[in-house]
Amino acid sequence: MKRPALALLAALLLSTAALAAGKTPFVYSATFPYQDVPKDLWPERLVRLKGMGFNTVQIPLPDGRGSVSGSGSASGSEARPAGSGLLDLLRLARQLGLHVWLDGGELTPELQPFAASRGGPILDDLPGGRLSWFPAEETQRRLLLPADFTALRRRLPKQGKPPPWIWAFDAGWTAGSDVRARPSDPSNYLLASRELLAAGVKGLNCSAVVEERTPSGREAALGIGGEARPQAVVLGRNGALLGGVGRLLAAMHPAEEQQAHLVLEPKQKPSPLLRLGLLVSPEPRGPAFLSALNYNDGRAVTGVLSVPDPRTGRRILVNGLNLPARQALLMPINLPLALPEVCPDCSRFAPDERLVWATAELVSVDFENGVLGMEFIAPAEAEMVLEMVSRPQGPLISGARIQQFDWDEKLHRLHLRIPAGPAPDFRSRVGLGVELPDTSVFIKAPRRFILGSTAEVTASFSSPELAARSRLLTPAGWRMKAEPGDPKEIEYRLDVPADAVAGDKVTLAVQVDGKIAQTADVPLAPFCGVRIEPEESLHPRRDTRFPIRPHLATLALPGRRTYTIYLKNNYDEIRTFEFSASGEGLRITPSRLEVSIGANLEREVTLTVGPEGSPPGPGLYRWKLEVRDGPRKIEEPLTLAVIGDGASLAYELDLDRDGFPELVLENRRLRAIFSPRQGGRSTEFWLKDQRLNAFTVRGALESSSALEGRVIGPGVIELRSAEGAANIVRRISLGGRDSFFEVEQTGDASEWTVSAASNIPSADPPGFVDEPSRSAFSIAAPQSRMEVERKPFSTLFRLRFPEEGPRRARFLFEHTEEKK
Repeated sequence: MKRPALALLAALLLSTAALAAGKTPFVYSATFPYQDVPKDLWPERLVRLKGMGFNTVQIPLPDGRGSVSGSGSASGSEARPAGSGLLDLLRLARQLGLHVWLDGGELTPELQPFAASRGGPILDDLPGGRLSWFPAEETQRRLLLPADFTALRRRLPKQGKPPPWIWAFDAGWTAGSDVRARPSDPSNYLLASRELLAAGVKGLNCSAVVEERTPSGREAALGIGGEARPQAVVLGRNGALLGGVGRLLAAMHPAEEQQAHLVLEPKQKPSPLLRLGLLVSPEPRGPAFLSALNYNDGRAVTGVLSVPDPRTGRRILVNGLNLPARQALLMPINLPLALPEVCPDCSRFAPDERLVWATAELVSVDFENGVLGMEFIAPAEAEMVLEMVSRPQGPLISGARIQQFDWDEKLHRLHLRIPAGPAPDFRSRVGLGVELPDTSVFIKAPRRFILGSTAEVTASFSSPELAARSRLLTPAGWRMKAEPGDPKEIEYRLDVPADAVAGDKVTLAVQVDGKIAQTADVPLAPFCGVRIEPEESLHPRRDTRFPIRPHLATLALPGRRTYTIYLKNNYDEIRTFEFSASGEGLRITPSRLEVSIGANLEREVTLTVGPEGSPPGPGLYRWKLEVRDGPRKIEEPLTLAVIGDGASLAYELDLDRDGFPELVLENRRLRAIFSPRQGGRSTEFWLKDQRLNAFTVRGALESSSALEGRVIGPGVIELRSAEGAANIVRRISLGGRDSFFEVEQTGDASEWTVSAASNIPSADPPGFVDEPSRSAFSIAAPQSRMEVERKPFSTLFRLRFPEEGPRRARFLFEHTEEKK
């Protein structure tokens, strides 16, 4: 359902009372662990959540001490300073039109004025309950069944009914003591969430959507590197549905009795794994939604449904049910087209004109230039019936093709087929020419709006009189100037704010005589996209990479590092950009040039970078790229780690962007990273040639005490306990040609733990061999007693040393040639 951005901004101030009364959208929320997501990723992640249909983010509120609890690290929760980040996050949420659901804690003095300000997106604390579908222990069964929900409801208060708001929903397996959770079938997310909708839940917060830097108990839908996992499609599908009909669902309740059933043909057996339910409106003759859940693993359910018509009270037959295995549908019944919650631009329709029923999910309705457009989620071919005052005059466009429709002159009903939408989101659009419009309006906008630029938008009208009675609605705060040209056209010049959020979409709308005549959704983008290769990343697990910022690359002397810079012109016309690169102590070729790029095309620029001086010196060098388009500028900071010939390098750099630098040891073969703030824990032991990480996200060698770190020599770092704590000294070294790093430590506990990637075990010493690449990891610690615990996704090593004396170990990671 398309709406002007102004209407979205006007709906920001909400209250729990209004939610309960059904006057606001369904609260569809995602937990946003802002303290454990790099701040530079906040805009991109929030835009992703908004694009998935979430209208709210749930965030932890700082306690009275100004900190929030960590979401989980290898040593348990850790209090982290909140700083001013929360206020920045709230401003960003307001800018994107998202509400914020605060989770516990106290409203600090700096937040109180914002919460009370006009447009402050903070919701009141919502009552609700934690609900998780899977048990904590692992089981062999992969898929949810109806019995899972029956057993769950017996444990819930109020006769097995779920609370009105679910503030910690997830349908994935727990990680337990392992490093990651077993992936859940996406159908579990679909069926579990639709069970909640059918039970009358008014608000749903999904707790595992954005992955954090630290280990979490369940697999998130969006990985730390931004990759979408299969359940993200389901969450986005729910968001599309709730964005379209959420206002109606928030006011509905389940029917007291089972009022829908599948009409069985002779000799047809009922399906015990089909669950039907009905959501009804508190208003007489109001709309309803029919819920159908198919728990069969390999059998589709087809046929005819018998349901009561809320308009007449008589039972009607809903034909064309086609529900694939492990699918769910929330099908509309008796939806008046003129209902603002269904279509805010359909006021011209009569009260009796309605969608009688559909066997697909309705996600949006719009009426522009005489065409009634309806978008559905249709996992298989479906059907619908419209009741109209008169026969439509125009063609039916279904699945981008002109189709025939069946018109019943006696009943004034139109029977249409809805084509199946393409996987994975199953979107299908139907457009029906209801009337030949006396007037028409069309918007011509650029493919995208460039931040900080002036955009030109043209509105074309069927008559000069219509143009004179129109106006263009833009987002709040945008400056606009109308420049009439042709009597039937108006050209608008829009100043796009430079501080708008890239990736977001804005809605433009032409309003005529107080009614919306045409809308256009336009994404926002910087003038140029910049992509840099090579770039180094962190690797919390095999299928995940987390790019390091500033961009990090390495150079092994002698030689120079070659970079490829990809510039994408986001304009709809050819543009010339000024490109420059600079860095102290570096020789960069070329350092400056002009680059002309065609409309919406990408062009490569090749640079060579190396240290100046003879001989060139190893170390950490910082430099930057600048791309200019007139007064607009994009700046990308970079770092080059230069390793001497046959030597190793030790340096400090904040690789995970948590505000605290890590200590890095690196040679041509290996990179090992240690975090003093996390007790010296290492989560990265990287074999460069094979692109493999020996450690898992839970890491290795974490001390129970906070440590302070420093570089003490080429290839050597030292970690010490803070003043007043236990006397801990840990020294770690990496030789220039070694395939191992060595650790020597005094003080602290006599047990070390190492969480390594789970691979095929080798014989001796304990470790693993990665068979496809023949890469071997092992630990040599003659003075310790080693215990090995193998899990599905990790191998845990426990090294137990004598209580007295230094502790020493060697961690080896190398590529081995296959024996003939």
